[in-house]
Amino acid sequence: PENLKVLDQLMRPSYEAAPDEEARNGMVALWGSYLGEILREELAGARWDFEPDKPGPALVWDMGVGELRVLPYKHILQILSGRPTQSLYELW
Repeated sequence: PENLKVLDQLMRPSYEAAPDEEARNGMVALWGSYLGEILREELAGARWDFEPDKPGPALVWDMGVGELRVLPYKHILQILSGRPTQSLYELW
């Protein structure tokens, strides 16, 4: 999780310096997967949900009376678009 602080500092400059849309999409996929795996490994009980009718790959925790869903790729895109609600480390 401490690496999220470093990623917070490097994401936007790297994304802005990317040569094209394909490279930017690859960065979002890589960083979203990394964030999701940190959350999944560190917070027990999560599983990936790739259902096509949902708004993108999500981490899901069964809370007994419902689910907690986290959308790591969407969070990455929000940070990169300049409207972060939380840094990656704050989300952690």
